[in-house]
Amino acid sequence: MPRYLEIPELDFLGVYDVDEGRAEAALKKYEGLKTERGIESDITPRVYSSIDEIMNDDRVEMVDVCTPPFARDMVVDLLNVGKNVCAEKPMTRNYLEAKPLAEAAKDSGSLFQHNENWCYDGYHYTLLKLIRHDLGVPFVGTYSEGHGGPEGREWFWDPELGGGGTLLDNGIHPITGSWYLLGFEEWEPVRVKTIELGIKYPWRMLGGFYQRVQVEDHAHVKIMYENGSGDVSMALVEASWSWTYLSSFVQSERGSARREGDEIVLDLYGFGERRVRFPGINGTYGELNNFVQCILRGKPSMTNEDVGLRSMAMVGATYLSKLRGRPVEIDEFVEWAEGIGDHEKLRHEMLKACR
Repeated sequence: MPRYLEIPELDFLGVYDVDEGRAEAALKKYEGLKTERGIESDITPRVYSSIDEIMNDDRVEMVDVCTPPFARDMVVDLLNVGKNVCAEKPMTRNYLEAKPLAEAAKDSGSLFQHNENWCYDGYHYTLLKLIRHDLGVPFVGTYSEGHGGPEGREWFWDPELGGGGTLLDNGIHPITGSWYLLGFEEWEPVRVKTIELGIKYPWRMLGGFYQRVQVEDHAHVKIMYENGSGDVSMALVEASWSWTYLSSFVQSERGSARREGDEIVLDLYGFGERRVRFPGINGTYGELNNFVQCILRGKPSMTNEDVGLRSMAMVGATYLSKLRGRPVEIDEFVEWAEGIGDHEKLRHEMLKACR
């Protein structure tokens, strides 16, 4: 909500939650922030009583869906009535559940954005420019996202609700982010090899109850990318609810890069070390502002439904690689998933990899 106030072209119309009390508390917080910052507006935000009420409000051009991935049914309906929708990562719980959403975005002509904040923050934006114009094609990059685990929110660990573990929560960042750093249009993810995927700390205090974990809390995955010129690049991705081990590092044709605090340290062959300070652009602000600008210009988002769906396929291929004990083509996973046909059955098959 503080980020909405930083985007002058955006007017906040209201909020909806299945718990009306929470919606009212959110609205009160927003109004407090406006007062605190001295922002005046002719629009008085409201609490919507239902998704249908949002759909029938002709003023609404953009809906930001902040629900967990198991509660995204409204996205298709919103797109189909002409609302532009952005939704938090991951797109849904698995590829088959995400596919109708992607199809609705295509068929309706409404804009959809897969909210992946790695693609809109100052660090990754600066690293993208350095890779493209200074470092050249990366041979390998290591990308990590993790922490000790969301133990206070039990649904994250529920295989039916969360749909998986740290791969969906944390892993989606470096999965989509590593593709972004190469270029969504120029490069294509082709295969994955699961190095490690499992449960490192099997007993946890989840939501105040000591219990055995059922989904992965640690994963290392190799993703192979190819471009039209025949180049190959490998991303080593770490996702963890058991703390991280990898640090950010890129080895490219003309040198290497690593992150130190608020600087990127380059080692350029023949030129030595160079340090580049990156801007402190917040990824949440970046993604929201980007989507607002896309709507104003009538242009699709960089992280559109195709990027979101392919990212879900990479996640799914990671589970399948663990199940089959070998590298798996992304298209091989898609064929396997569509052969299963039902997203509930697919989830159960994929999560056998966590046993």
